[in-house]
Amino acid sequence: MKSEDNHKIRKITFKNSSLLFWKFISIMSPVFILLFLSGLVVFAVIVPLLEKRHLEYKKDLCRKLVEVVISDLDSRLEDIRLGSMTKKQAMKRAIQRLRRFRFGGERKDYYWITGPGPRILMHPYRPDLENMDLKKINWVDGENLKMLFTRMDIAAGNPDGGFVYYKWHLRDNLAVFEDKLSYVKLFRPWGWVVGTGVYITDVREELAEWKKTFMEVGLVLTGISCLVAFVLSLRSTQFEKTRNEAIEKLKANEDKFRTIFDYSPFGIAINRLSNGQFVAANPALRLMLGFNEKRILSYSWKDMGFEIMDIDEIFSELVQIGNIINREVKIKITNGETRTVLYSGAIILYEENKAILSMLADITQERQMEETLFQTQKLDVIGQLAGGIAHDFNNMLSGIMGGAEMLKLKLGDESPYMQNVDLILNGTRRASDLTYKLLTFSRKREIIKIRVDIHEIIRDAVILLERSIDRRISIQLYLNASNPYVAGDATLLQNVFLNLGLNSRDAMTDGGILAIATANIILDESFCVKQVGHIVPGSFIEIDISDTGCGMDQEIMARIFEPFFTTKSPGTGTGLGMSVLYGTVKEHRGAVNIFSEPGTGTVVKVYLPVDSVFQERLAPDDSLVYGSGRILYIDDEEIVRLAASALLESLGYEVETAEDGEKGIELFRQVEKKFDLVILDMIMPKLNGIDTFNMLKEIDPDVKVIFTSGYSREWKIKSQIEKGAAGFIQKPFQFKTLSRIVADAFIK
Repeated sequence: MKSEDNHKIRKITFKNSSLLFWKFISIMSPVFILLFLSGLVVFAVIVPLLEKRHLEYKKDLCRKLVEVVISDLDSRLEDIRLGSMTKKQAMKRAIQRLRRFRFGGERKDYYWITGPGPRILMHPYRPDLENMDLKKINWVDGENLKMLFTRMDIAAGNPDGGFVYYKWHLRDNLAVFEDKLSYVKLFRPWGWVVGTGVYITDVREELAEWKKTFMEVGLVLTGISCLVAFVLSLRSTQFEKTRNEAIEKLKANEDKFRTIFDYSPFGIAINRLSNGQFVAANPALRLMLGFNEKRILSYSWKDMGFEIMDIDEIFSELVQIGNIINREVKIKITNGETRTVLYSGAIILYEENKAILSMLADITQERQMEETLFQTQKLDVIGQLAGGIAHDFNNMLSGIMGGAEMLKLKLGDESPYMQNVDLILNGTRRASDLTYKLLTFSRKREIIKIRVDIHEIIRDAVILLERSIDRRISIQLYLNASNPYVAGDATLLQNVFLNLGLNSRDAMTDGGILAIATANIILDESFCVKQVGHIVPGSFIEIDISDTGCGMDQEIMARIFEPFFTTKSPGTGTGLGMSVLYGTVKEHRGAVNIFSEPGTGTVVKVYLPVDSVFQERLAPDDSLVYGSGRILYIDDEEIVRLAASALLESLGYEVETAEDGEKGIELFRQVEKKFDLVILDMIMPKLNGIDTFNMLKEIDPDVKVIFTSGYSREWKIKSQIEKGAAGFIQKPFQFKTLSRIVADAFIK
């Protein structure tokens, strides 16, 4: 009996071994073919290509080495020209230096010099051949040595030099001769031919190392392939055993599926394919839809009392192709709310009948956040466009305002034309206010932040509103914030509340209530990330402005912050009120939310961070400041250059102008035109203001520079002032402001 069992064991072992062997052969056959083809490509194509490229690399290296010597000899010509040494001394020093110089892996490669004519002038290993009659020397290859160097002279005579093949002794080993490839080039001023070369033996040895490496890699890959094939074969023989074990584990997997089904955060359902009736629905789906288990199992998707869009199309597609992955649909659940879900489904066998396995992932919150991000990006793009328009407009206003200021200065107060000049100046100031609003929206205008009381600003705004709104509108204040202080610009913040108040007035044509309320709140991370433009969680003051007006629909609310968008009739609104409000709130690191429906009124919630005390800025002196000195004014707009230079010259300064950074650098380099101050536009073609400033600092580290721009990024200005800039002036600038900032720069 024992012998029979041993025989069975040996038979099974032999069968398994035979199966393992043939599986190994079947796996390795394509691997061996692939390795053979790879080796054929490497040694028949890649290696010859590498040999050619490696030789070209060596030739290029020789060429560069000789060019270095030629450049050094050129510098010695300059020494001779300057009289620091004679030609003879220069030639002697060059020969001494090259005789000692060694390079290469063994530090034994060298340069040699011949000429004028076919004679050896310097050879570090064969000084015995120097200045000899080469006609009397027959070389190892039978060629007269003079003929060899004549060939070198001919090759070196080409403008780009040339290469020569010949035999020469192996570096300092005078007993061994090898083939050599040398590059030679003529240094015409002295008639010298300078050369260096590479031994063909060295190139072949390096290539032999590469071939050896390829062979070693091939052997390693073959060994790895054999090992992998053996492992795969071994695992394949264990497949039957593994499959049997998998069948035994099927029941356990069903238990795991039940666990996943019951505890998954995603909604999972199984419906009969024949009539769509639910046969199973996990707790997450029942919670999502608002049904209990008993009730949901008596319905199908269609007759549950809620609507799923495109359900017929989805089920038809499931029947045709068998599965759907992540199809975004909207469902309307029992409480009437519409939710956005990702639907995935597949046709399965359930209790020996075809059924539909569905999974729903609620992505409503994610889609809301994506919409918020889209609105943020859209407003940022519009802001960039508005900033660019304001920049160009400010350049034109600078020229107009400067010319008008000069005209006013020349005419005097008694001139009958002074009224017209004042009209021009007032017009440019009003236009400047318009660009100020655009820059505020685009956040390219520095906000002057001081510690302000929001309650005082609201009260001041209400006083102005009471004079301009219908008496049938009642203004009610609920100023309950215990800490109403924020860091900001009082004028801009007052304009926010005035704009909102006037919008409410226009929405309440038959009267109503305008209520303004404040409260201190804490905004957490979950609230802040949903806002248009990320705000930092912390302590805020919430200002609610609500009215009982006509309200707005979703189409209007989607565009409410766009510049020049207005629902008012032509001539009654600029369309900048809400866009400036958005820019102001963003610049104050706050957020704004609007809630409105047609016929129900509007609520605007403004959130501003409560901040620490800021030091107020003193108003500047309003008188003209005269001075003297030389000023370089760099700006790409001609109208700005003309106006600014006229204003500065009237203050006593000498002014030169440049139309771009490159011209400005060229003028500044002229020693005879020493400038005491440079006024520099930040945005210019060719070379922008910051790059120009950096080049000016390289020329003269003590240079005084004032930046100017039609718009500014506060962080950019501050960074340049930290690097040594003397100041900044915003376009369009008034005469008095220009005189004061220039005078301050001369004092620094």
